[in-house]
Amino acid sequence: MFERARKLFFYKTLTEIEDGFLDDNEPFLHSISTEKTRRYPRNSALPWMISTFALALCLLATLLISYPLKLPASYETGFATEMQAGVHIIETEEVHFWGGIKAHPNGTFYMHFDPSTHVRYVGKPTAEMDEAWNRLTGRFVTLTKEESESINGEISEYKPGGYLAATASQHNLHCLNYIRQCLYDDHYPDVHIAREGIPDYWLHIDHCIDTLRQMLQCAGDMTPVPKAYTESRLLLANTEMTHTCRKFENLLEWTQYRYKQTL
Repeated sequence: MFERARKLFFYKTLTEIEDGFLDDNEPFLHSISTEKTRRYPRNSALPWMISTFALALCLLATLLISYPLKLPASYETGFATEMQAGVHIIETEEVHFWGGIKAHPNGTFYMHFDPSTHVRYVGKPTAEMDEAWNRLTGRFVTLTKEESESINGEISEYKPGGYLAATASQHNLHCLNYIRQCLYDDHYPDVHIAREGIPDYWLHIDHCIDTLRQMLQCAGDMTPVPKAYTESRLLLANTEMTHTCRKFENLLEWTQYRYKQTL
């Protein structure tokens, strides 16, 4: 009985295949070949897809090189009002300030200097102090015509293709040094001598004080200056805090290089 059922099932299945899936005049192997032919165009598109993707990447890279992404203006990257020829040297660092007013246990005051260096910028003038200040104030640098076009203000050509400019920070250090010299005019008597092209004594001082005022207001440094009691119970302002600053050595190196550079 089972053998008869198996034969009937085999016969029925074979009949369904012949009647339903195959044409009488179409061989079975030809049907398989047709399926392969239908799938082939889909596989042949893969190289074209890869080529298109690679081309898109090349175009994107070309655009990025031709039009580099510009970082938003900030303290860390520079602003449009700054000297564009030098903004690439901007780098920030944390700097601990020194020079605070401290008090001895008996209540007398003293100035607390950085113990890691012997360089002094205040006190009785010395040759070493003058040298230290001269290094900070720097010099005017020469800009090309193209570089001068980014200057937000009047600038004149002082020689063919050359334009002079100084950074505001170094100009302000010059002003601060001038005020220092005026306070020690017995050591720097030349500050009282009228010279052509140089503002007179009081005009120069007033200019420097007002310029420094504006610069300090512009910077708007919000580093806290807390008050703390000393051993002698004096409530003093603690100015020896850590500030976030631009690396001044970078600026010095750049201005010195540009000063020596021949256009």
